[in-house]
Amino acid sequence: MGQILVVGSLNMNTTIVVPHIPVADETILAKSVYVNPSGKGVNPACAVGKLGRKVGMLVAIGNDESGQILIDNMWNAGVDVSSIVVSREGV
Repeated sequence: MGQILVVGSLNMNTTIVVPHIPVADETILAKSVYVNPSGKGVNPACAVGKLGRKVGMLVAIGNDESGQILIDNMWNAGVDVSSIVVSREGV
């Protein structure tokens, strides 16, 4: 079977856990913060890679910590990251 190429989005999701929904002008402290790679393109690409199939991702990402986390996440899932464009100007 040939290689699968995924063209789609990827992003970093930030989830903030708070004790309750704040009311207007209320300041509350977060109990925890989670940052997770996600996106309509990267999720299926990683799923296919974890199944052992040849899969690549065609996308441009920013040259920052989040971009590196996204690349590492895909590589660890078995996704070919050699076609990813890392933008110096941001995306």
